Amino acid sequence: IFCSSVNSGFVDALLDMGDISALFFGHDHDNDFGGWYDDLEMVFTRKTGYGEYGLDEKKNGARVIVLKEGKDAEDEVERDHFLLLEDGEIEKKRGLKK
Repeated sequence: IFCSSVNSGFVDALLDMGDISALFFGHDHDNDFGGWYDDLEMVFTRKTGYGEYGLDEKKNGARVIVLKEGKDAEDEVERDHFLLLEDGEIEKKRGLKK
């Protein structure tokens, strides 16, 4: 994972928009984690395929993002996410909420 040496203000600009609540990134072979920056959930997710390098103890899987629409335009969209592993196991791994 690489962090720029220059703060471009991109994430703060997303927060200022007021309608973005999460960012999902991937994939990386050794990293699978999440956290919060102000009110923005940021999730970096694992590899999904074979022939990869990295830590062998992580099972292959994909992050599933579930969105539930509100009843009207003023309602917020509910969001949940989890890892669906290739053996069918579901792994809930959430970032720390502030």
